[in-house]
Amino acid sequence: MAAVDDLDQVHLETEEDQDEDDEEEDDEEDDDTASGGGFGGETGRPVVARFKPFLSHGRGWEQVRVNLNGYQCQPPTQRSLHVSLVYHESMYVFGGYDGAGRVNDFHRYDFVNETWHEVVDVVGVRPTPRDRHVGVILQDHMFIFGGYDGLCRTNDLHGYDFVNQRWYEVFKTFHDSPPSARHSHCGVSHRGSMYIFGGYDGAYKNDLYCFTPNFEKASCSGRWTKVTATGRYPQARYRASCVAHGDNMYLFGGHDGSRHLNDVHIFSWTLKSWSSVQLQGPVPLPRDSHAALVYRDCMFVFGGSSGTAMNDFHYLDLETHVWSPVPTDGWFPCSRFCHVAVEYDNSMYIYGGYDGQVRLKDFHRFRFAPSICHVQRSRLVDDLAKNLENETLSDIVFQVENTRVPAHRVFCCRCSNLVKGINDAPRDDQGRAVIKIPSDIKYDVFRKFLAYMYLDKVRITSTDLALQLFPLANMYEVDRLKKICLNYVSSSLTVDNAANVFQASDLHGIQELREGALKFILSRFDEVSRTTAFEDMGRTNVELVFEILRCRGESSNGVEGIPEMSISSSNPTTQDNEDVFVVEKGKQWVPVLVAGSYRGRIDSVGSGAGDTDVQARLEDEGQLTPSKRSLHVTVVYDNAFYVYGGYNGQRRVNDFLKFCLIERKWSHVPVATSSERPPCPRDRHTAVVVGHDFWVFGGYDGVQRVNHLHRYSFKTKCWSKLPTITSTPSARHSHSAVAVGSSMYIFAGYDGSYRNDLFEYDTTKLTWTRVAALGILPSPRYRTTIVTHQRNIYLFGGHDGLRHLNDVHVFNCDTKTWSAVIANGIAPVPRDSHVSVVHGTFMYIFGGSSGNAMNDFYKLKLKDGGSWSKVHTTGMVPSPRFCHAAAIHRKTMYVYGGYDGTQRLNDFIEFSFSEVRLSPISRSSLVHDLASLVGNEECSDITFVVEGREIPAHKVLLTRCDYFAAMFTGGMLESRQDKIHLNDIRYEIFICLLKYLYTDRQDVNLDISMELFVCADRFGVERLKNMCENKMLSSIDTENVCDFFAASESHCPSSLHERCLSFILLNFDVVSKTKSFELMGRHNIDLIFQILQAR
Repeated sequence: MAAVDDLDQVHLETEEDQDEDDEEEDDEEDDDTASGGGFGGETGRPVVARFKPFLSHGRGWEQVRVNLNGYQCQPPTQRSLHVSLVYHESMYVFGGYDGAGRVNDFHRYDFVNETWHEVVDVVGVRPTPRDRHVGVILQDHMFIFGGYDGLCRTNDLHGYDFVNQRWYEVFKTFHDSPPSARHSHCGVSHRGSMYIFGGYDGAYKNDLYCFTPNFEKASCSGRWTKVTATGRYPQARYRASCVAHGDNMYLFGGHDGSRHLNDVHIFSWTLKSWSSVQLQGPVPLPRDSHAALVYRDCMFVFGGSSGTAMNDFHYLDLETHVWSPVPTDGWFPCSRFCHVAVEYDNSMYIYGGYDGQVRLKDFHRFRFAPSICHVQRSRLVDDLAKNLENETLSDIVFQVENTRVPAHRVFCCRCSNLVKGINDAPRDDQGRAVIKIPSDIKYDVFRKFLAYMYLDKVRITSTDLALQLFPLANMYEVDRLKKICLNYVSSSLTVDNAANVFQASDLHGIQELREGALKFILSRFDEVSRTTAFEDMGRTNVELVFEILRCRGESSNGVEGIPEMSISSSNPTTQDNEDVFVVEKGKQWVPVLVAGSYRGRIDSVGSGAGDTDVQARLEDEGQLTPSKRSLHVTVVYDNAFYVYGGYNGQRRVNDFLKFCLIERKWSHVPVATSSERPPCPRDRHTAVVVGHDFWVFGGYDGVQRVNHLHRYSFKTKCWSKLPTITSTPSARHSHSAVAVGSSMYIFAGYDGSYRNDLFEYDTTKLTWTRVAALGILPSPRYRTTIVTHQRNIYLFGGHDGLRHLNDVHVFNCDTKTWSAVIANGIAPVPRDSHVSVVHGTFMYIFGGSSGNAMNDFYKLKLKDGGSWSKVHTTGMVPSPRFCHAAAIHRKTMYVYGGYDGTQRLNDFIEFSFSEVRLSPISRSSLVHDLASLVGNEECSDITFVVEGREIPAHKVLLTRCDYFAAMFTGGMLESRQDKIHLNDIRYEIFICLLKYLYTDRQDVNLDISMELFVCADRFGVERLKNMCENKMLSSIDTENVCDFFAASESHCPSSLHERCLSFILLNFDVVSKTKSFELMGRHNIDLIFQILQAR
């Protein structure tokens, strides 16, 4: 068992496939829930959980904003098998495995300021590097127990004192009964004690231990005891999860050395007994290494491993014991296990983990409900934008194309070259320096540049603008803006603008972009050379045309774009030769942009898992969109994506719609008046495109299976029904289809029995032929997929009536032979109702059902014997689904609709296969630059005197506060003074206020939270008040509650006042004996009466 100590997923080596229960398909009205074995109870009917108001639709996952606006603190490195705990307003992360070794670094994420900080300035010796340990919070201490250090298992116990910022080791005593050295155990805190269950110490364990600390001594000590319980113990396991709720501990899942588990057990602290739970509803798949937490009366479980990484999301009602999938909208974090999860401010946060190939460091949040005290989003950028070209408090002017542009030195000084020579510049009648901008700079371009200096961001709307802005950024040496412009142009290269980009980059000496544009032109020469831009370039600079022709002649292997071939919902066709572009779109899922809807730019960070600064979104603008559906088909023809038929949750449909991939618009597919009737409404049919015709075969119409063959001509816009002959395949549904040359192949499906027959339809001769294949045929099945690559048909997965499948077979269309593919690597879990496409030399698999909806993404190399690997993408991934449809166009895969186990979908998403080759852009330094001005005389125009100390400040930044805006722009006496004296406020508190006004960020320490709250109330800074109030709300104790209660009475935050009153009433006997209670009464006896009356 030594290997158990070394790997993230050792049990995968001996993991056996488990058959999933599926339907007996003797009833044809099974729609798309048929293969979702596990969505119901014993009867197969869904079990409905009690309504949870915090789980309403519209809730969704989102990436957590971190290190915004110039904070230089770096997040932890990628890791798995770590611990994460919440203390006050921060999440702490300790240890784990980063892919190279165990670590013992210690990091803190500040929820309020959205920043990471490494905790380094501490006393004592931190625990040795380790992974698979556990941690809990007890009072103001964090305890870390056990784990694996790379050489051996441990059972040492370490504490971290948050108040005194020190590490210490808790040594065992003679009377202790500590757990054995172990890893992969789980732990919770309950009534001041830490409980440890299970794990691996050389054997799988099911013992339970309790550690109770003693905080009275200077160096914390405590005592271990083994808990003796009645009832039936859970079987021994590791990598399970346990959570505390009320007087019970709930244990879920894990691995017992032979198989994954999905049972739930309860330990009652009152009865000191174990009991198993009889579960209802769609129980999650067996798993280990998942993350679980409690919110209100539910246990939430995300991800884990069942042989492969997962990202499904479930909750168990702890009162009714009913499992349900969590209803979410939109994106999910990618599949993972060995991650962590915490709850803070009505949200679930997950961090890091392992997806089966790489460790992760992404950070995501799922909101259950609004914040305790809502802290509005930062309005720093919005407030600063109001100063753009604003005469108010302007102290500098730029002369651009005979137009004067007012500005503010505090922003312009961020670029020293822009204001070089300002002291010698001429002055206008208001005494402002006037700086002339070179005459070749256009007014509109300079305005964009100036906006960047104020906001550290710029909205580029065209390649022309980016090409004009780049020289300006280059002249003033603004490197970050240069890279933004370069990346925009690089990611926007098209056939139509390539010549313009090549010419402009040559003119401005942008060598990197010039080379990229040249390679693009060479790869698409036939198309680019026919454009107007190419002709204009030649007339302006013929040398560039000659250069292109010389380069083209020197290259004997320039690759040209290959036209799209016949593709179907289960078989988007392959492009055997990929276009060679120097600049390509990023590997990421994004919603498909529809004309009329808003789309922000997607910025990729480096070559790793990129963050999307502005998520592209699909908004309803009143235009046509297909209804929600599953079991439909999709194809691509002539730069358009087509959707036909399916099931909308109420009935089968036969609507036919297309999405123009150029105009980005949906429309109905036109049908000529001379056309025959279209096919009847159906689902589980197939469709392919051959030539200029769209062929639809089979399916289920709600009453019976059909084997009709219909054709739609894209040329004549007419439907026609082909005659059914004796050689026609039997009436069936859930079969698969693919186009190879001028033929359509139909494989398998269900006609009352599961099939494995193969038929060929010759679209030129209009004849069916049953293929007499050689070799070993695949087993009968339905809901499989087939794709084509170089006249080979590749089959993956499906369901045989008893179990899901994940085998791969290949049929050679020339030799008419089937053979099994024994691929290397870890194959996807068995499934059906997925989609497959081919791109390059890979078959890609997305989603499907193995009893639950999935959204994992795999690829199979179709050469060299075949090998499976997981597809790594940037950003988020689509929500789990099955019975969806997909098609491929050039280098992009499009996915539409499906079923997630709860509802049909109509989201439209795309995935770009190509790698990103963009310049890495550094984080914004705006906040860092502004923070450096706090108390700085540079560009200051006002001085405050607080407690006899002078504080230089900047009026334009202070006007973010209405109090100071009125003071400096409203004609008040202070607007004409150089110094302003402030009374009744401490120097330290006013500096905190200035820092907040300059940056919209503030680390609210508990010891100053009340003073800062009073200060924010005085100057009317509501957001800072809410930040302070949240800090106090989460930190109430018997010693400070009276101070908070008294202050809240004066400054009117009702939530704080009510929370303090409730706390006092609950702990009245203790609070009433404190010194602060007495002082509060002497100062305001009415508060004492208010408390007594409430009792």
